Amino acid sequence: MKRGLLFFSSHYPGVGGGETYLFELAKSLDSEFRIYFAEAGGNDTVASWISELGYPLARLRYSLLGARKAAMQLKAVCEQWDIDLIHLNNRRDAFLAYYLPERPKVMTIHTNFFASALGLSHNMRSLAMLAALRIARDSIQEYITVTRYGAARLSGLLGIPIQRVHPIYNGLHPMRTTVNLAQMARRRLICSIANLSRNKGLEFLIRALALLSELPWECQIVGDGSDRARLESLVHRHQLQSRIHFTGTLPREQVFEILAHSRMMVLPTLYEGFPYSLLEAMSLGVPVITTRVLGLPEIIPEGKNGILVNPCEAHGLADAIHVLLTHDDLALSMGREGRRLVETRFSLEQMIGQTRDIYEELLRERKAQ
Repeated sequence: MKRGLLFFSSHYPGVGGGETYLFELAKSLDSEFRIYFAEAGGNDTVASWISELGYPLARLRYSLLGARKAAMQLKAVCEQWDIDLIHLNNRRDAFLAYYLPERPKVMTIHTNFFASALGLSHNMRSLAMLAALRIARDSIQEYITVTRYGAARLSGLLGIPIQRVHPIYNGLHPMRTTVNLAQMARRRLICSIANLSRNKGLEFLIRALALLSELPWECQIVGDGSDRARLESLVHRHQLQSRIHFTGTLPREQVFEILAHSRMMVLPTLYEGFPYSLLEAMSLGVPVITTRVLGLPEIIPEGKNGILVNPCEAHGLADAIHVLLTHDDLALSMGREGRRLVETRFSLEQMIGQTRDIYEELLRERKAQ
């Protein structure tokens, strides 16, 4: 009989990398496990996607202050569905884990904790999340991080053995596409896919493009969020509204279509784990520009599949965009190297295989008890 696996999602409205990660795991493992979902972030979009995929779904109310009550509700759901293992997907779920001692739990930490480029308020929130994780650290049997940098940092911050923290890169099936030099030479589209929040650094992309007005380019910023009005105002201030377009949130297929015609993908983030947007661009043979923060240098080896720049530096970002706009051979070779990395280092198979191994080890331990 298949074992019951519950994925718990408490991310806020919208579908981002964390949700994509869970959906990839579910679709790849549903031949081996009975897959269930619990949604507790008030995220109607995610709930709709889960229902469309055909998985049983429980919706709960969850907050840090209401963690005990939510845990009791989740315990009843687990008993009803005969769940053998719970996979949590957000560091804010630590208190929930603390009140659920009966079943083995895995937690994926997608983000890092502190970044110098962010303000005091963000780092204070990270400090609060860290305190919650330290309280609950023995209630979670195994941790997954999306970079080696993140694994080493989490182990040190929580004071737990590194053997309990598993760095597993996000994975994706490479898209069916081939880009040649003539195609790359014709491309002028700069794409940025991100939640429109301040920590994505998109204001620096706009400022950088304002420095490159003499070059032929068009930019599409895909996504939505609380910072959109401010970013649109900045575009108007630089009189770039005819060249920089905000698409809002789009279905994944439309995002891939935009990427497939892009010269480059630019993510000037101040704080990141392993964004699926970079992975998707690489899978399509599109070179990337992102920032030299936290674990991103593991994903973008300097000068191989893209260019790394310092965060919050519009002039440095402009220089990198200029290079990829004016050197067709370099853009093509970086795109090809990114695709090769998706086929090898960042494959969906490696992500699924390593995650499955963690599940199986925990289930064997539970059976032996």
